[in-house]
Amino acid sequence: MPNRLTARLLLVAAFASAVGLGAMEAQGQVARLTETTIPVLAASGPVANNDSPSDSPRVVYEQDVALPGDGIARLVFGETVLSGSVAAGTGSFITITSALDGASQRLNAEHLQQWGGKTAYFNGPVLTVRVHAYPGTGTSRVSIIEAIVEDVSPFEPRTICGATDDRVPSNDNRQGRFAGGCTAWIINDTNSSLLTAGHCTASASSVMSFIVPLSTSTGGLVASHPDDQYVVDIGSNQGLSGGTGNDWRNIGVFPNSNHGQTPFQRYGVRHVLASAAPAAAGVTLRITGYGTNASPMPRTLNQTQQTHTAASLALSGTRVQYIVDTTGGNSGSCVLNETTGQAIGIHTHGGCTSTGGSNTGTAIQLAGLQGALAAPLGVCASGNGTVAGTWYALGDRANNFGTVNAAPQKFAKIAQIGAEWQGLAFNPTLGGVGGAGGFYAVNESRQLFTMTTAGAATLLGTVTGPSNIITGLAFDPAGSGTLYAMQPSNGQLYRINLPALTTTPIGGALGGTLRALEFDSTRNTLWGIDQAGGAAQLVRLNTTTGVRTVIGPLGASIVSCADLACDNRDGSLRTINATTGELLAIDPATGAATVLGATGGVFGAAYGMASSAAVLCRADFNGDTLVSVTDIFAFLNAWFAGSPATDFNGVGGLTVQDIFDFLAAWFVGC
Repeated sequence: MPNRLTARLLLVAAFASAVGLGAMEAQGQVARLTETTIPVLAASGPVANNDSPSDSPRVVYEQDVALPGDGIARLVFGETVLSGSVAAGTGSFITITSALDGASQRLNAEHLQQWGGKTAYFNGPVLTVRVHAYPGTGTSRVSIIEAIVEDVSPFEPRTICGATDDRVPSNDNRQGRFAGGCTAWIINDTNSSLLTAGHCTASASSVMSFIVPLSTSTGGLVASHPDDQYVVDIGSNQGLSGGTGNDWRNIGVFPNSNHGQTPFQRYGVRHVLASAAPAAAGVTLRITGYGTNASPMPRTLNQTQQTHTAASLALSGTRVQYIVDTTGGNSGSCVLNETTGQAIGIHTHGGCTSTGGSNTGTAIQLAGLQGALAAPLGVCASGNGTVAGTWYALGDRANNFGTVNAAPQKFAKIAQIGAEWQGLAFNPTLGGVGGAGGFYAVNESRQLFTMTTAGAATLLGTVTGPSNIITGLAFDPAGSGTLYAMQPSNGQLYRINLPALTTTPIGGALGGTLRALEFDSTRNTLWGIDQAGGAAQLVRLNTTTGVRTVIGPLGASIVSCADLACDNRDGSLRTINATTGELLAIDPATGAATVLGATGGVFGAAYGMASSAAVLCRADFNGDTLVSVTDIFAFLNAWFAGSPATDFNGVGGLTVQDIFDFLAAWFVGC
């Protein structure tokens, strides 16, 4: 007697021969939600924190927003200005908290832009909005103009293959509910981007939700915790709704605004893409997604994660056909080869009935899809260069660490690690003299790490003393080595005492918006970039008093450079213009920056940068690891040629004293 699978295959095959599989295809399987836009009149007016200077924010505005119904909701902001500086750690921020479950989201000015002026989804009916401001940062102004409430979706025709719905609840964090009515899933490309169906619309505020709770008893959606919601980077969006076999979309999301991690960092799982869908029929396929549920299935499973396996029927060009159960909301689901564990397509269309038909997806080998994966955009593209050279960056908007060059090598991912990085510095003797050296890196919580050039990080602990974030990091390898850091909220320069991780202030708090630091061993100089007045300028810092000497502006249009790097073989300086992603060379004599080209990286208000190029002994001027008379000749030739690398005492400009200081170092040796 034939088993159930055989019977279904025979039934579908017979029906297909009579009417043709294509004739049974339904529309794309998007769950169409009941969406209501409700006007909200809430405005803070000008608010500010006028307390005595400190690094502690306080609430300067609070408003409850009451929502009708039991659906999930998000708020839409109107004209909103948040005071302070995100880069300096003094940026005002908004928190939105659900009175029902206490779930909360934090949004600073950078996050608010990423989220398209909207919040995550919350479970109502009351949301509390608060504005938190730091003292002395000026005036904030927040307005809320509407709420978007999504309720129970219409239960659309179920494309169940056969008489019963055989989907079962599942818990696979490789896929999530996308934009309320579709499914999307994490893939194994450079930045673990997402695939979904082309007819699933992506906008600047589309949300990807993971760990989706059960729905209500009536089928109403329940929002994931804001920690598990991610907003789409619309600049990454590529896709096409071209019908069966030509329906796909590739998107990336920004790190979560609460914890700073990407979905792959948080959940640690992703789908591996096959090279092509199998041509033979009868292959067991699995589809996992967020389809709708109608009676007699429990309404609590409506648009929550469910999965089913069944057989493939045919591969016609780039159209994959199968008898796996799906419903509206499954559009965009991964079509998984259960035998190999690889993703072979994107589920897009329904066509199954109780008596025959098939559901359909787009095969992974579709040329347009493969072209998009080979040429990603936005946050999906950051880090897709070729690893090369000695310039490194840490903390793009995909949390990557890698080498940074201008095109064609560009910013190249070595590892995806951590979140909310604030600075990077290279120590040529880290791990022992004669080794490859390593980096110091610090994050927003003042946690200090060591990091190898291969991207392996080790936590040393939390730096104590500063009351806010510390940034930049700069390492002077002379003597026992000195690690510097800057607290940009008040302009205080610190020496970090290793290994105790305590700090010693250098001079007083000088204000400004200086967060980039680097030590230049060729000139014995501590450099910084101050962004005071909205324009970046190169400064020299006195390592005894902390006093700054302005060298000059980088350029009129350059306003955001979060860190600085120096090649200690020749004294060249580099930074990244976060606004454009361009690599800049800085003239240490004038501060003027020259654009070297695009890095292809997507950087924000904070990142770290350093160079692994180092001369361990300053008397070894030619870098041949020997201190000999040839170093004297090399130094004198460079000094007479006016090379800035011969400003040996770091006072700016070349004098005879530089020669005397070099000779003194040469006689001491290494």
